[in-house]
Amino acid sequence: ISLMGHATEKQIMIDYYNDGGIANPYSLPQLFKNAKYDHVNYFHGYTKDYYERGGLYKSMGFENVYGIEDSKLEDKTKEFGDWVLDSEYVESMIETIIPEGKSFFSYYTTISTHGPYNGKNDRLNTYESNYDKNLDSFKKYLESKGYVYPSDSKSQKALKAYKTAVMDTDKMIGLMFDRLAKLEILDSTTIIL
Repeated sequence: ISLMGHATEKQIMIDYYNDGGIANPYSLPQLFKNAKYDHVNYFHGYTKDYYERGGLYKSMGFENVYGIEDSKLEDKTKEFGDWVLDSEYVESMIETIIPEGKSFFSYYTTISTHGPYNGKNDRLNTYESNYDKNLDSFKKYLESKGYVYPSDSKSQKALKAYKTAVMDTDKMIGLMFDRLAKLEILDSTTIIL
């Protein structure tokens, strides 16, 4: 949102774009392009046509906009509540997100932690056993910090859905750090989360 943020009314940004009214000479992607970076790209694990990302974000300075349809994944499910996990998308696109031997600015918008947390994405099941195994120590941690584990089942389910989504985001970040370390550019790369 800090870079691309759609206004409260999502249609406003799209209307400006369609009317030819977006000029962003000082956007981050434009500044990196002006600095002659080899790759200035935007990534999202959902479709490019949503919010008209494909054209709108190019108008903000990105050379390429990549969505789920550009991934190497066989399962490109686009149903809300059954989206592909960040770790899966990033793993399939890692060489494009972090290219070897090139200067790059890659901007990735996560989807695993998107919410809402009143439902359940079954793709997160892989993290549930870890959550369950560590729940008692998590409750003790909350108590030591002055917080209370929720007593109602609805809030407990929402917390579990959120925490398992964060676990996937953590795995996704680990994949990026591993790639940067493998290419020996971790110490010379700026990472903003």
